[in-house]
Amino acid sequence: SNFKTSITNAICEQIRPVRDERPAIVFFLFHYGILRIGHLFMEPMLIRTLFPPEQFQLFAVHMQTDGIEAVPGYALTMQGIIPIQAPAPLFSQTLAYIHQADKAPEVVELDDVQFMFITFDELSNRFNSAMASGLRPHQIGMPANLKALQARTLLSMGIAPGQQVATVHVREAGFDADRHSQRYRNAAIENYYETIRSLAASGYRVIRLGDRSMTRLPDFGPAVMDRAIAPV
Repeated sequence: SNFKTSITNAICEQIRPVRDERPAIVFFLFHYGILRIGHLFMEPMLIRTLFPPEQFQLFAVHMQTDGIEAVPGYALTMQGIIPIQAPAPLFSQTLAYIHQADKAPEVVELDDVQFMFITFDELSNRFNSAMASGLRPHQIGMPANLKALQARTLLSMGIAPGQQVATVHVREAGFDADRHSQRYRNAAIENYYETIRSLAASGYRVIRLGDRSMTRLPDFGPAVMDRAIAPV
């Protein structure tokens, strides 16, 4: 289509100054301009696993969002990936194109650059198939400044260096940023009580994440912190 041709040509021009000898992969990061943290972290991990940065030059196109660079973890999740911010109208058109009903996933190649016109669900399916075939997730390291921040934050919560930590998050009905269009993703925290008890009994400090609309945890003892109800 003319739209697809125009966006691929525009992005090729934009990335040309930083292109190197590796084949390039361009994918579209679905945080939708409202900083959906799950998408911001998951999709780069999926792409890095399917296309290791050691072999491919990776570009993430996402909606132009003021202050996104200041989002905690943005630099961390973008390790090995070059971000490209696209104007909101152009990015919205791209999402609409990718999510057309019954549209098959497309990988378009132009000048040794592959454009992944695929939905998040399709990307997840490809990742899961790769995992089933024995591929392991691509790991990234945490920079020294974030390690220091992590240590200070945990220490302020009474968690000593080296202590094993497990985080728990269960989405509930209080989340309405999607206008409750995805209620099927909600769950009951009560279904995870046995897991929480097991982790605590195994020596983990368990931190429950979320927001104040969530169901308060019962008292599991000092090893379990309900930071959804009582944030740091």
